[in-house]
Formats: sequence, C-alpha cells, structure tokens
Amino acid sequence: MARALDALVHTRTDRGQPAHKRVDARRARLSSAVSKGDWSLTVHVRGANHDYAVQRALNLVNELFLILHESYPEYLIERFGLSPE
Repeated sequence: MARALDALVHTRTDRGQPAHKRVDARRARLSSAVSKGDWSLTVHVRGANHDYAVQRALNLVNELFLILHESYPEYLIERFGLSPE
C-alpha cells in the first residue's frame, strides 16, 4: 500500500500530469516516507506560495483517500473507524 501511495506522490511533479494535478516544484515540494510502519506525506512550501501548496496538498490528500477507499477499504475501517457500507 505504501508503494502505491508513494508512486502517486511521485507522479505529481511529472510534467505529463495535467496542470490542475501537477505540483510545481518551484512553488512546493512533496515527499513521503514510511517510519515505524506509518506512512507520512510532507509538503514543503517554497517562498510565499502557501495558498498554492495547501490547495495542491488537499487535492492530493483527497485523491489518496479515494485510492484507499477503492483499493484498501479494510484499512480505512480498521484505522479510521469508517463504516463498512
């Protein structure tokens, strides 16, 4: 699961991504890591691009949730108490 999430984060800086999904590395950087079994996402804001970085980060978090909901629903049920329905 962590590899799938890492891959999605990595693709967000790819120029092949549509502009509304791509993260401009001059304005913000994304990174992800696994530490002690927990996956984390980090957003580094560059300069005065806070609004841009927050918007892109929230879009990414939403997409990550959709992937978890579609591919790993048992994880969401177990870790976040989501309804199995």
